[in-house]
Amino acid sequence: MREKNFKKNLFLGFVWTAFQTVGTKIISLVAQVFLAWLLVPEDFGKISIATSITGIIFMIQNFGLSDVLVSRGKMFDKIYDLTKSISALTAIVCFLIFCIVGFVAGAVYDDSVIKNLILLFSIVIPFNTMSVVSDAKLRIDLRFKELSIVRVCEFFLSQITIILFVLLDFGVYSFVLGPILSSIIRYFWLVKLAHISHSFKPTFHHWTYLFSNSFYGFVHSVCQTIIRQSDYLILALFVSQTEVGIYFMAYSLSVQVIGVLVGSLSPVLFPTLMKIPLQEKDRIKSVLLKITGVFAMLGMPFAFWQASVVKPLILIFFEEKWYDTILLVQILSIGIGFNVVSALWAPALRIQSLFKVQMKFSIISMIVFIVLITPLSYWFSSIGLAIAVSVYYMILSPVLLYFSFRKFDVSLIQVYTSVLKYFVMGAMVFGTLYYLNEIFNSTLMVQLIVLGFAAPSLYFFFLWRFDKNFDNVLKELTLLRPKNEK
Repeated sequence: MREKNFKKNLFLGFVWTAFQTVGTKIISLVAQVFLAWLLVPEDFGKISIATSITGIIFMIQNFGLSDVLVSRGKMFDKIYDLTKSISALTAIVCFLIFCIVGFVAGAVYDDSVIKNLILLFSIVIPFNTMSVVSDAKLRIDLRFKELSIVRVCEFFLSQITIILFVLLDFGVYSFVLGPILSSIIRYFWLVKLAHISHSFKPTFHHWTYLFSNSFYGFVHSVCQTIIRQSDYLILALFVSQTEVGIYFMAYSLSVQVIGVLVGSLSPVLFPTLMKIPLQEKDRIKSVLLKITGVFAMLGMPFAFWQASVVKPLILIFFEEKWYDTILLVQILSIGIGFNVVSALWAPALRIQSLFKVQMKFSIISMIVFIVLITPLSYWFSSIGLAIAVSVYYMILSPVLLYFSFRKFDVSLIQVYTSVLKYFVMGAMVFGTLYYLNEIFNSTLMVQLIVLGFAAPSLYFFFLWRFDKNFDNVLKELTLLRPKNEK
């Protein structure tokens, strides 16, 4: 019965987070295409710089509390006032940091618009910060359906209001006004769903109970955010905002693969695995390896697929001002495929409460990332940056996966088998068909048909015929679907 409930929770959580992820990605793609027609690359360059800076500061407002609350869900009621108090304090600190950083960034990039964007973003701080507790409560209760509905609605509202503000000639400021409105609505909605009071008793009694692990989780989140955002900031030091905007668009398109696959399951896996006693190592190991296998099987071909179809898609749906994104998306997609496969390295450590180890890995990864992308951005601009990002993911992702899984007796061979086997298969299928299309100078529609439909069909045919694990994975995925009880 316990195994059956676990599979039911995992399956239902996956279904609803998949609904959330796919829904937001569809909305995002439509909005990106629409905004690409209305705005110029320089506008995207400004917003990418501002959101990169604010994204790093936004990590402070969470302070790592969300995952710590989930890991200590049984104590939620006893630490409620404490977590609310810490959230309120971090909101004040974040607001002050926003004000300071806004003026500093405006001076560094010599742009008052960037300064104003950062200052406007500070409005959402109290609402985002105080939403952490409600969000964690819903995750503890495995109420992924409600969370998914809230996030899809929030994202839809944010994107539609951005477009409306652009049409009203608010320009780049539209990217701030939309999220402000959606964040306020999200806060009140989550509080109502989680039955969390707006009020609390200020206290920092026993704050060390949360602070140690929360601090480690906080540093991890900041480091990961810097890895995701610092490429825009470093590139902006060496090139024009127009080129930054082109890279921003390329990166946004290339991470669709990790958003759809990883975004659908990773948020579910951590709170669900927390229901399994840590002593049952073989059970946890089995789940981690199966999910990683699915990520590799689907993530690698998805990465090659978007690298191959981006050229006809950009040429058909985008204006000439965005044509430079094609090569960047192709380069970035390869590395993103490796990032997909390694998506569970952090959850694997968190379920063991190894927050300090997770933090150390993130610090090392951040240093390697910055050291790698800075010189290549300086020497080769956006193309050099794209190469550096892909190389980083190709090297670091399998390493992080191995060191995180080895606590569950997962060998290095098991890790690299999942990573390399499907990488080679994807490269052979999609690379060959892409090369043939280039040789015969196929029309854009033929390229879309061959690369968009024929290539993935051929890839899965080869899996069916030659990959012994394919049928086993399909059977295991089928078993995740809860059967009706009589």
